[in-house]
Amino acid sequence: MKKNLLVLFSILLLVVTMFVGCAESEETAPTKAPSTATTVSTATVKPTAKPTQTPAGENTPSEEPSPDTTATVTEGPTVTTAPETTDAPKKLKINYVQNGLVALYQGNCNTAEGLDEDEWSWTDLSGSGNNLEELTINDYLYFSKEGLYIESQVVRLPDALAETISTGEFTLEFDLADFDPTGTDWICFFQEWPKDQFSFFYNVKDQQLQVKLGSNSRPKYKVSAENLANHKYSVTVSLKDKAVILYVDGVEVAKAGLSKSFSVESLLIGHNAAQRCYTGTYESIRFYNRALTAAEVAQNAALDTGVTFG
Repeated sequence: MKKNLLVLFSILLLVVTMFVGCAESEETAPTKAPSTATTVSTATVKPTAKPTQTPAGENTPSEEPSPDTTATVTEGPTVTTAPETTDAPKKLKINYVQNGLVALYQGNCNTAEGLDEDEWSWTDLSGSGNNLEELTINDYLYFSKEGLYIESQVVRLPDALAETISTGEFTLEFDLADFDPTGTDWICFFQEWPKDQFSFFYNVKDQQLQVKLGSNSRPKYKVSAENLANHKYSVTVSLKDKAVILYVDGVEVAKAGLSKSFSVESLLIGHNAAQRCYTGTYESIRFYNRALTAAEVAQNAALDTGVTFG
């Protein structure tokens, strides 16, 4: 009997012990998750922002680009309209010798932009400012594509050119197109007034082209009046070299000594006296403040067009 009670007591004690152990295991559970649980948890959480550094081996920008404001425009595509084209001003080109050039009058180019038949002035294309202003344009004096037409008229040139001649070192050149000698004694292409110290003229009686420089000897070239048209004339003057040389089409035709100084007050082209006038067209008139060389005279004479635009 006592033996059975002892066994029963042992079983009861074992049951109580097991019950107490189970309750204690639930109350003492760890308050921290295992370290491995933290690692697993952070690996599965998605980042809330983009990384601030570019992952190795990738070419994506390290920062998110600024918003493209142009991408939000809702209007249609911008159409670029080409600017209106305008003709650029043509550039003047002088083909004549320019060293020492103080006046250049081109009959078929009476302005710096070309020919203007309604223009009442004649622009000095050399850039020296020796323009001919307030010309009396009429049926006897006008511009055309051939040059300046003149019929028994007088045109006064700027005083600066008279001063150039008075230095005794100069070159005068002119290209003559059509020509009709109406005068009966002297036909004056260029003349100083009033003293007549300088003149480039044709002596009708002697049929000679002459250059007068005060009381100096004159170069004289024999030629018929009918053969004066459509030629290029040059005269180079140098008191230093004591020579005045006359050229026709770039070729020397006459020469004279020069030893005495002279003074010119004013300079004219044309003449209106019946015995000295003519009808003709000046294609070009050029003044230099030095005596051109023979090669330079020939160079100018060989030009088909002395002034061009490009």
